[in-house]
Amino acid sequence: MMCCGIKNMAVNSGSGRKKSVIRFIALAIFVCIVTTSLLSSASILTHADHEHDHNGPNNTCATCAQIAAAENILKRLSTALAVAAIAIVDTFALIAQLRADSPQQVFTTLVGLKVRLNN
Repeated sequence: MMCCGIKNMAVNSGSGRKKSVIRFIALAIFVCIVTTSLLSSASILTHADHEHDHNGPNNTCATCAQIAAAENILKRLSTALAVAAIAIVDTFALIAQLRADSPQQVFTTLVGLKVRLNN
């Protein structure tokens, strides 16, 4: 009898630990994305007015190539985040609409009707 209780307790604590690990990983990914976005924006702003050296491949400016790559990443990331935000909002709106349209079950009880049963 004790063995089953210990086993159930171990299973329940494992699922809670798994959820916290998943949340931590999601938070770490979010922090990395935000940090990358901020550092890319800072790099673009600090190197926007630079001197062209033309020592890159095909006599192009290496700094301009890096700025263009950072701008491209930020554009793609912002587009992906906008699409994800719209999808989340639509999902919540759909769930709210489904809950509003579903009939609510109302349970009437003797206590709710204030019926006295003392004969």
